[in-house]
Amino acid sequence: RMKYPSAVQGAIAASAPIRGFPFQVPTYETSSYWQVVTRTASSAAGAAPRCKDNVRDAWDIMFEMAKSTSGLAKLSEIFSMCEPLRDAQQVEELAVFLMVAWDTMAMGNYPFPSSYLTNNPSILMPPFPVRVACSYLADEFDLPQDGELLLSALSQATSVFNNASQALNCYSLPEDKSYDGIWDYQWCTECLCQETYFERNGVTDMFWPFAYNEAAIDAHCQQKYGVQQRRDLIAISYGAGLSPLERGFSNIVFTNGGYDPWSSAGVNATLSDSVISVFIPEGAHHLDLMFSTPQDPQSVQYARKVQLDNIRKWIQEFAE
Repeated sequence: RMKYPSAVQGAIAASAPIRGFPFQVPTYETSSYWQVVTRTASSAAGAAPRCKDNVRDAWDIMFEMAKSTSGLAKLSEIFSMCEPLRDAQQVEELAVFLMVAWDTMAMGNYPFPSSYLTNNPSILMPPFPVRVACSYLADEFDLPQDGELLLSALSQATSVFNNASQALNCYSLPEDKSYDGIWDYQWCTECLCQETYFERNGVTDMFWPFAYNEAAIDAHCQQKYGVQQRRDLIAISYGAGLSPLERGFSNIVFTNGGYDPWSSAGVNATLSDSVISVFIPEGAHHLDLMFSTPQDPQSVQYARKVQLDNIRKWIQEFAE
C-alpha cells in the first residue's frame, strides 16, 4: 500500500517493525527489543515474579565458570552439551543460544500450543511458553552458593523451546552463531539486522551487556555476501524521519502485540482515521493473523474486528 497505492487499496500490517529502520524519527533504540522480551518474562505478562531477575543473575555465574577447566566441565554437564565446552568463547555462544530461546518463546507466546516457530508441524511449544519456562525459575536462589542450581533451572527453562520435541539428549552449538538465518541477505541489503546484533545493557533487560556495532554488521555482510549495506535505502524509498501519516499514506491498519519484541519497532499509535493502530496487550508475534481459537483474548478479537471493518470499508470505497 505504501509503495503501490494505485494497485493496493488497503493493507493489514501485523507486527511490522517499520520504525526499526535507520533515519526514522524518533531513532529506534535497539535495546528496546530486549526490554520487551524481558517484560514478557515478568509478572506483568503473567510469568513468575522472580523469573527475569533469576535469568539476569545467571549470566555472570556462567561467564565466571568459563574461566576454569573445572567450570567448563560443569557447564557442559549442566547444559547437557553433546561436546564439552572448550573455552570462554563457546560459553558466550551457549549464552546466545539460551538468549535466543527466550527471544523465540516471547515471539511465540501464544495462548495455544503452536508449531509456528519450531519449524516442524509435529513439534509444539506449549501455550504461553514463556510462563512455562519461567515456572522453572520461580524460586529465590541464595547466591553464590546456589549458582549451579540456578543454571540448572535456566537449562530446564530454555529447553521449553530448545527441546520442544523432548527428543534431544544433548545440545550442540549452532553453526550460525548470529542466527542470521533466512533473512540474512535481506538484512544485509535493506538494513534491519538480526536481533542478536541489537544492544543489550543487562539493566533494563535480563541479559548481559552488548554494544550495537554497525562495523561488525558491515564486516559480516561484506565477508558473507560481498555487499555493502545501504542504510539509507528504506529512507530513500519511503521517506526519512516521517510517520506514515506525514508521508501521505492511508488505508493501513497496524497491529502489534505486547508480548512480541518486534512491537518495539512498530507503529503503536493511531495517526489518522485511515492509518490506524491497534495494540494487543496479550498478543505475541502477529497473533491476529492466526486462526481463531477459544483461547483468544478479547484484545485480539477486537483487533480482528477493526481489520475486517476496514477491509469492508476499503472494498466499498474502491467500488464507488
